[in-house]
Amino acid sequence: MPGWVEVIIRSIIGIGLLLTFTKLLAKKPMGELSAFEFALLAGLLIITSVSSIMLSIPPVLALVSILIWGLVAIFLPMISVKSSKFNHFLNGQGIPVIKDGKVLEDQLSKQHLTSSELMRKLRKKNIFQFADVEFALLETNGELNVLLKNQKKQHANLPSIKKSKQPEIVIEDGKMIDKGLTARKLNRDWLQTELAKMDVALENVFIGQIDQNGLLYVDLFDDSIKVAEPTVLPLLKAQLKKVEADLELFALDTEHPQAKQMYSWSSKQMNEVYHYIKSDLE
Repeated sequence: MPGWVEVIIRSIIGIGLLLTFTKLLAKKPMGELSAFEFALLAGLLIITSVSSIMLSIPPVLALVSILIWGLVAIFLPMISVKSSKFNHFLNGQGIPVIKDGKVLEDQLSKQHLTSSELMRKLRKKNIFQFADVEFALLETNGELNVLLKNQKKQHANLPSIKKSKQPEIVIEDGKMIDKGLTARKLNRDWLQTELAKMDVALENVFIGQIDQNGLLYVDLFDDSIKVAEPTVLPLLKAQLKKVEADLELFALDTEHPQAKQMYSWSSKQMNEVYHYIKSDLE
């Protein structure tokens, strides 16, 4: 038999077996395959391709090898469905990389993920500030599932009141990122001052980010150390409400009609300002 004829016959048989196996495999998008499942399919494809053109391999041995790999790819997922322990052994488990709002650097290191890669995965979820995340789980297929803090979930669907500046990374692995500081027209002295306010040393910061309001949030290498979040915005909200209350009190105390009207109008205006910017403040 001519070699080219044998290659055609082998290729047709191999493609037919591949089509059969893919019909019998569990229906999963490619992005949801575990590393082991992907390796099995890749191995099956390589064996089929090589067996089609390597005529030195006996057809029977090639067929046996393809059948073994195909049957393993079909039956192992079936077994994993029946046994959770086997499923965890075969496919692994999701790994938490952010917990209680803190980045777990040791888990990132085990998964060979850098802080930059973590931020890239968060941006794919339309999350641009790590400080907004309560919990994040890295799935076995590399996808990141995120639980936002309650406060952020409440405002996730609200329209933006004003154009916000893009959050910038300014510290990464204990080193200042000048690019992020320059983008916000800040310098290293400002960053050192902010770290001093938090009583945090630069070399202890795993990742630091300036949010859209210009506030610095940091995550430390040592997750047992608690760093207070910036308090400027809550204080501003309290001051706005205090001014509103003072104006209402002035309106009640004065006997002058024009002054009463002015204080009352100003109080209403302050209330409108408070609600207008409330979503941005939070």
